[in-house]
Amino acid sequence: FVAMFWFLSRGGIDTYFPDDIKTRFTDVWGQDHVLNRLRENLMFLERPEEIEQHGGYVPGGVLLWGPPGTGKTSIANVLAKTGNLFFQKISESDLKGQYQGHTGPKVQAIFSELRKHQPAILFVDECEGVFKSRSNSNATGNVNFDTEMLKEFMVQWGGIASDSKTKILVIGATNLHENIDSAVMSRFTTRIEIGLPDNRCREKILRNEMKKAKLIVPDDLSKVIRDTTGFAGRDLETLVVSL
Repeated sequence: FVAMFWFLSRGGIDTYFPDDIKTRFTDVWGQDHVLNRLRENLMFLERPEEIEQHGGYVPGGVLLWGPPGTGKTSIANVLAKTGNLFFQKISESDLKGQYQGHTGPKVQAIFSELRKHQPAILFVDECEGVFKSRSNSNATGNVNFDTEMLKEFMVQWGGIASDSKTKILVIGATNLHENIDSAVMSRFTTRIEIGLPDNRCREKILRNEMKKAKLIVPDDLSKVIRDTTGFAGRDLETLVVSL
């Protein structure tokens, strides 16, 4: 019974130890400024008491927002890898149970696992689904599920935020931040926009992806760079794969 409850509670959560993460800095070209800012947030995982003593504050959470395909998941992966942190990735589909009442235990199990392996990062992908605004919930048809999921997450999140000895950082990723519940937005004390790559970054991404695909890299990519204005990193990767 215990094993079955664990299986039902955990679902298909993506869980990684640092050695399992294969993403590298070269996979997030042009986002150095984002990684540097996030490293500052990781300091509290190492020395939370010291930071508070010197007038700093433990971040409630970090929100990465921007267009799809700009590397938000890769950024979180690199952060966990370089910080030697346990990493869990979840989305709305991982948390919703088949019946009302199943979602709460799923959320509890996730935070229980994070506490066992801290310091840790909890990455919530497409978090506008998990943290759906209650002002819009009547239109979803799943009010009870959404409310249960949001309330339990806020309880667990509040628990780690109130304990300075808990070393867990919640990172959310979204391209629809306006749909996130206002109470949750107040927990995201650090908010970083992840924009589309500029010309220099697109060139670096293209050269890196072409090398990975074992293609001959031309000396001059200026025409391709011009033609790919507005492309996200994922779009460039898809373009190279199609060559």
